[in-house]
Amino acid sequence: MIKLIAVDMDGTFLNDQGTYDTMRFTKIYEKIRAQKIHFVVASGSQLYRIQDCFPKIKDEIGYVAENGAFVVAGNKELFSGAMNMDVLQRIYTEILENPHIHAIICGKKSAYVLQNETLDFKQNAINYYHKLSEVPNFDNIQDMIFKVALLVENTPFSEYHRHLKHTFKDEVTAVVSGNGYIDLIIPGLHKANGLKILQKHWQISEKEILAFGDNDNDLEMLDHVGMGYVMQNAKKDMRKHASNIAPSNNESGVLQIIEKLLNI
Repeated sequence: MIKLIAVDMDGTFLNDQGTYDTMRFTKIYEKIRAQKIHFVVASGSQLYRIQDCFPKIKDEIGYVAENGAFVVAGNKELFSGAMNMDVLQRIYTEILENPHIHAIICGKKSAYVLQNETLDFKQNAINYYHKLSEVPNFDNIQDMIFKVALLVENTPFSEYHRHLKHTFKDEVTAVVSGNGYIDLIIPGLHKANGLKILQKHWQISEKEILAFGDNDNDLEMLDHVGMGYVMQNAKKDMRKHASNIAPSNNESGVLQIIEKLLNI
């Protein structure tokens, strides 16, 4: 029996235009709520951006935001985890030494970009971080920092991903989050850990969870739950991890599977 549905956002619940079929979802959500099934958004995105996607129900649903570093049930904060300040300083040095890397520092109150960043990068960043502040430098940010999102340009992506893993080893976890970004997250604070916190809060077992994802930062979540679906549009090595494939994000694949499984 399904008691919790967890969805990734970009490349999974949202189509390539960053939207979803709101009328269809509203009908589905009414059925979900009637069956006392919890709906959870598990995303690498900022909480404020996710909430803006569900304005009418934002105080009803659950959130595993910032790849698991910020967990909220309705309007109740359950967990937040801060990055180590010494590790952050090393990350800042890494960023400043590489002109091909653009960074978003993701905090509890806001996300942060440098004032001298390109206009294109800032405009792209605000699509994913609805609370975004410009700062002269990263050293004096007064906030709890959840993660660092890096946009890689003019550098072989896989090679730089390996470089980050080698440089920071067990101090941070470097995960591919899509759209050209690599997220540096707190080890152990992934989406599966966020779901465990919500499970305890709502008294739900992993066998009662249905989850959807499309990228590396969804792997722990998909392995954790009783029924995990990888999207058809996911890269091939992601599809190897799944016994269940959902239609693509541009075909409302998540909604199709939920309708099928819940006989909606």
